Amino acid sequence: MNAMAAHSAVTGTTATNEVMAGLPVLLAGLLVNLVFSLPPYTAGIFMVPLGAEFGWSRAEISVAVTVLTIGMAVGGFVVGRIQDRLDIRLLIACGMAVYAAAYFALSRIGASLGAFWSIFAVMAALGAMASPMTVSRIIADHFNARRGFALGFTMVGSGLAALVAPLTLVPFIHQHGWRAGYIALGAFVLLLVPFVTILLARTGRAERRDSQAIADASRQPDKRVLLTLVAAIACISLAVGGAVVHLIPMLTDAGLERGQVASLAGLVGAAVIVSRLAVGAIFDRLSSPIVAATIMALASLGFLFVSFSGRHALYAAPVVVGAALGAELDIAAFLTMRLFPRSAYSRCFGTVFFTFQMGLAISPIIYALAHDWCGNYQAALQVSTILLGASSVLFSLLPRIRPVAPR
Repeated sequence: MNAMAAHSAVTGTTATNEVMAGLPVLLAGLLVNLVFSLPPYTAGIFMVPLGAEFGWSRAEISVAVTVLTIGMAVGGFVVGRIQDRLDIRLLIACGMAVYAAAYFALSRIGASLGAFWSIFAVMAALGAMASPMTVSRIIADHFNARRGFALGFTMVGSGLAALVAPLTLVPFIHQHGWRAGYIALGAFVLLLVPFVTILLARTGRAERRDSQAIADASRQPDKRVLLTLVAAIACISLAVGGAVVHLIPMLTDAGLERGQVASLAGLVGAAVIVSRLAVGAIFDRLSSPIVAATIMALASLGFLFVSFSGRHALYAAPVVVGAALGAELDIAAFLTMRLFPRSAYSRCFGTVFFTFQMGLAISPIIYALAHDWCGNYQAALQVSTILLGASSVLFSLLPRIRPVAPR
């Protein structure tokens, strides 16, 4: 018993030291993911004022998000194949600067949909340099025993974007207009660039040469396992992506007041934060795809409840959507790290990330078309229920994974 207690104390101390040593990486990764998540989480906020000023339909505005996410999918795929040969810190700084410039450009647009879409295309093409793709590579280099926690912590950045953006931008745009809203976003991102650069400059690349890394170097990724993981992630992003973008219009259509809409939309962020921290901590202890399958089964039941329970069930929609979205990318990154050799991580996660972004690109259009055809979002929510259930089944088919002991 004394030996077991001593071992537990040592491993716990090792894990704590790993987190403390990597704190600058954690903070920088959180901020990068916050910036990366601002476009999809703010698209719904600008949808109504842009439509009112230029007469654009929701489907037309949603095309910009589709362009953005397709570009990020392609960009992430490319970055995944080249980032091991480049300075990731420089990539991240350049990507964040591109986001800031794009927001400033959006504040100057006229009634041209082509110009609107083009700015999002440029943002997407270069913005992938500052994304979970690059952040997760840094996490893989610096963390082992607390890799799940580290991923969850950095992914909290997207939750903060979902939480803060509606509460700040909705009243700000109401007071100052949508153009000022884009300027505020650009200024915010630009201010973060030097801060993130300084945090990352304090860290070198941690080269791990443990026995697992040596063994990984000779292994090749299992294509069947990769295909199963890709299919599961595709189901989730198709189900959840459109729900995020259309959440504010969904709540507005239900007759909720502006203040209620902003408060409820902010709950998405809170749900994302809780979900990502919880999933990360659980995976460090129970790193099995069965955990992912269980989470997605619960998410499917949540969407089922929202789609069939009428107007009052929409109060639960932000929590359901946020919890599902919060778990998705954590699950994707963590399972990629544990299911495939470290030497193949960037390539495998590039493929998974591509799939994730493509699902996010297509989903808002599906939700918009469902709304235009049916007059509401119920059909889209019901299809999402089925997709989340399918992802649960796919996760259950993946190989079991044991937690990694601290070294």
